[in-house]
Amino acid sequence: MIKTKILKILKAILNIIYIPIKWFKTQEKVVFLSRQFDYPNTDFLLLSEEIIKLDPKVHVVFLCKKLRAGFLNKILYIGYIFVCMYHLATAKKAVVDTYVIPVSILNHKQELEIVQIWHALRSCEEIRTPNYR
Repeated sequence: MIKTKILKILKAILNIIYIPIKWFKTQEKVVFLSRQFDYPNTDFLLLSEEIIKLDPKVHVVFLCKKLRAGFLNKILYIGYIFVCMYHLATAKKAVVDTYVIPVSILNHKQELEIVQIWHALRSCEEIRTPNYR
């Protein structure tokens, strides 16, 4: 009960902070976000290559930070959320591979399109590995 109230308060605070960040101009930008990896996965890399082929003017940003257990890691993750806030506020599109906290809890600009790909291409990557059965 108390934990739920604290989370609601934190969500409200982040949304209040996010309001002036959304005043920044929207750019020709696609942001890829992941909390599963600390690096762009194959899905993200293949999609970003195709996006750039279609429109070389599009700026692609990868924000990949694995959410790790532990109190200190969660505090450090808040800094990452602020970076995400800026890029989400200034992007036209966001691509996520799973549940991403800043995408889910913030009230975004209406023109921001969010696409969740889940494991769209990962099965192809698994097939190419020698240990695939």
